[in-house]
Amino acid sequence: MQALAHAYGATVVKGPEPVHGRISNVRHTGHQLFAGIPSGDRYPVVRYHSLVVDEASLPSALVAIAWTTGPTRAVRPAKACTSLSSTGGQQHHADILMGLAHRELPLYGVQFHPESIATSFGATLLSNFRDMTAAHHSLSLPRPVATCDSNGHSCSSSEGSTAAGTTLAVRWHRMQGMLKRAGDGERIFQALYGQSREEYTFWLDSSATDRGRFSFMGGREGPLWRHITYKAPTGTPSAANTGTAHVQDASGCTRQVSTLWWPFLEELLGSHSYQADEQAGRELPFDFWGGLVGYLGYELKAESGGSAAHTSALPDAAFFLADRLIALDHREEDIFLLTLDDISDAGGIPRSAEWRQRRAQEIEQLLSSPLQANGGEGFSSAADSNGSHSKPVPSVSQASSSHSAQCNGHHLPDTVEEESLKERRASHSNAQALSELANGCQDSKPRAFMLHRSRDRYVRDVQSCKDALYEGDSYELCLTTAISRAGPVPDALHLYCTLRQHSPAPYAAFLSFGKAGPQICCSSPERFLRASRDGVLEAKPIKGTARRHADADADILAAAALAASEKDQAENLMIVDLLRNDLGRICEVGSVHVPALMEVESYAVHSLVSTVRGQRRPQVTTPECLRATFPGGSMTGAPKLRSMHILDGLEGEARGIYSGSLGFISFNGAFDLNIVIRTAILGKDTIRIGAGGAIVVQSDPCDEYDEMRLKAKALLSAIGKAEGYSVPPCVDESAADAQ
Repeated sequence: MQALAHAYGATVVKGPEPVHGRISNVRHTGHQLFAGIPSGDRYPVVRYHSLVVDEASLPSALVAIAWTTGPTRAVRPAKACTSLSSTGGQQHHADILMGLAHRELPLYGVQFHPESIATSFGATLLSNFRDMTAAHHSLSLPRPVATCDSNGHSCSSSEGSTAAGTTLAVRWHRMQGMLKRAGDGERIFQALYGQSREEYTFWLDSSATDRGRFSFMGGREGPLWRHITYKAPTGTPSAANTGTAHVQDASGCTRQVSTLWWPFLEELLGSHSYQADEQAGRELPFDFWGGLVGYLGYELKAESGGSAAHTSALPDAAFFLADRLIALDHREEDIFLLTLDDISDAGGIPRSAEWRQRRAQEIEQLLSSPLQANGGEGFSSAADSNGSHSKPVPSVSQASSSHSAQCNGHHLPDTVEEESLKERRASHSNAQALSELANGCQDSKPRAFMLHRSRDRYVRDVQSCKDALYEGDSYELCLTTAISRAGPVPDALHLYCTLRQHSPAPYAAFLSFGKAGPQICCSSPERFLRASRDGVLEAKPIKGTARRHADADADILAAAALAASEKDQAENLMIVDLLRNDLGRICEVGSVHVPALMEVESYAVHSLVSTVRGQRRPQVTTPECLRATFPGGSMTGAPKLRSMHILDGLEGEARGIYSGSLGFISFNGAFDLNIVIRTAILGKDTIRIGAGGAIVVQSDPCDEYDEMRLKAKALLSAIGKAEGYSVPPCVDESAADAQ
């Protein structure tokens, strides 16, 4: 509307206040653009703007057809309760121009957003505009496009399969009810991968099992295993300015490829396809049938429409190709041992069968561990991938005394958890104590972390964000910073196990990329994007955070106050609308919907969470899905590209893995990736934590600094505990600013 007004000589000025992600009622003249739409209190719309058209400056060619009426308000206003008053309050600026029409030409404009999830009659308004356009040009109307739901078409079982490449067979062994008997995921991972004998390991851990059903773990085990890293080019990516991928195979050989990330991923996924297997689709309750596990760093935004403003010291993407994995079904208490085989490899089938048998024996051996009370009886109801019941795997007590189970060439000790979590903690605490004595440490406090930008600088940056919002350059800016510490780092797996106990989350993960690192300890509560095998895409953005309280009544009030907060609702709504737009680029027309809007979920902090879903178009590949949506809008702000540009200038350094995404990409078209938040990144001699928050016009700079610190609190507490202290490390707020 502002462009239409400006083109005909009207004046665009700053409004009485910026209105971003808030509701106003609109009254209109009954113009045909608003046919079938009520006027006034029954017509709420969402507004995103700082500037307005000065109605007094309208030329004779333009006529006003709509205005605001009544106060602006939150999407869900607070109930009449003083303890739950909405942030910012209601502002009453009536009669702000909301609609224009040319007196003679078919030119129309509105100041609000009819496409927003919280605008009423949006589809009616757009249908009116379509009808008016067709009538003006004397065109026949197109037939309506049928919408889709989650029960629509199914995607191909192969991701971009090609005539050439590797055809894979998926085989599995199901250990019914074994998870509860063998212990939780932590105990199994410690036993199988936590003995310091596995240099490359992953654990996609639904540690909040009430909201995450499956966990996946594995290491460097099968012949198809790969370790893939990618560094983006310096400067603008192009065909003439490519990055570099390194691919290490199971034998340790490495090849280097000059490429860009998304074409590389397209080729990698396209060169692997599954052998048709209806049984797997029926009997495997999860979508990850082996494939890629790893992360996408935030700086890959340069290959997704953003700019190459900063260079990360770490790879911009790193993945394992996992052809051996263990899946845990937390609901049914089942364990699945899954393998991928190249069907052209005659020796692959017996090798993978031997791996499944060996891993089953190792899990059975946990039953005789002193930590497990219910004995070591073997399982007899495990179904194998041939659709029949397998022969019982002998328990430890039944196994031949001359037989020593082997795991990647290492002897399996009588007690699998030879280096138990308790021993790892004791070992680290002793090392810490010796270090303190050597350094003359008297106060027995953990070493402090340093802010990358001082408190004063961060507060000024928040104000700079607000200035940009008032100027109309953005609606919302997700400002971040980092805290870090140089020197000895805690044992990464011990830290992760401490973190998952202290702060369980449904999209948590532990990734170890070898001795050189990085090692990632992630307790993310946020899903970036998931694709099911039948093509349903789902994002679950988090925007809005509140502190937890030890007192139950105070905690309930804090959650209710968050749900009623106008500021937090505005933050969340803007990202929901952004993600609906992102998914709309890759989904069937009419299929994008919001089944859950602004629901409170409680982990280490209370969070305001929404769910956005859509039906993926069948011709859209996984790399195309990710490129269209990455990085997650909850870590950028809206509009995405302009917001990233502003943030690049303020933050002054690469975010690295933080703000990116982590999870799995299967060769069957499914993937599930989180948003990398609440995460510690460990190098050989550094540990780094990213934190931040969404800045909107209602933000208070000092409060935003406190929220940033709150989001790092659980990680700092876990680090302190992992290092044997009763208090978390402090943070030096006057640290030198990173430039």
